[in-house]
Amino acid sequence: MSFFRLHGVKREIRVVGIDDGNFFLRGVGKVNLVGVVFRGGEWVDGVLRTKIDVDGFDATKKIVKMVRESNHYGQIRVLMLTKICFGRSNIVDVEKVFRGVKRPVIVFMRKPLNMGRLKLRVKDTKNETEKLRVLENLKKEFLRIGKDFWMLLFGVERFDAEKILEITLKNTLPEPLRVARLVALSLNRLKT
Repeated sequence: MSFFRLHGVKREIRVVGIDDGNFFLRGVGKVNLVGVVFRGGEWVDGVLRTKIDVDGFDATKKIVKMVRESNHYGQIRVLMLTKICFGRSNIVDVEKVFRGVKRPVIVFMRKPLNMGRLKLRVKDTKNETEKLRVLENLKKEFLRIGKDFWMLLFGVERFDAEKILEITLKNTLPEPLRVARLVALSLNRLKT
């Protein structure tokens, strides 16, 4: 896999954090997936939004479209995701996102991926076979960062990813992800 050249990580690097607000409501067909564009860990430059099917298989293509069609696309250097499964069981093919947006992708998590639990979550859902194939193809190893964080990296070297984390981490989540989670949670509670 090729690496996207960051040419150093500047303090004001544009990072888009993507989250669904930990969506787990029953009986809803679509969920808001929010991207918040941050300049470093200090300033919000913009908010992106798309809708994905709950238990569907459209998150990958919707993320690529949302980012590529954004007015911020030219300035975005890195995408951050909080997980690989949004809207209950809508699995993201992170490598396809990386190739589609032509930007590095960092999956940032507070605990390592539980593949067994994810496979159970997608069982008996629409596109189960395709979702399981994505999980089986996920051969990359999650990197432990310190004692509390795990990252899955696509197109970025560990050194640069740790620098991005250092710039964006203000509390328990990097700011782009924390704000994306808050916005998505609010939108999904409103059912817009």
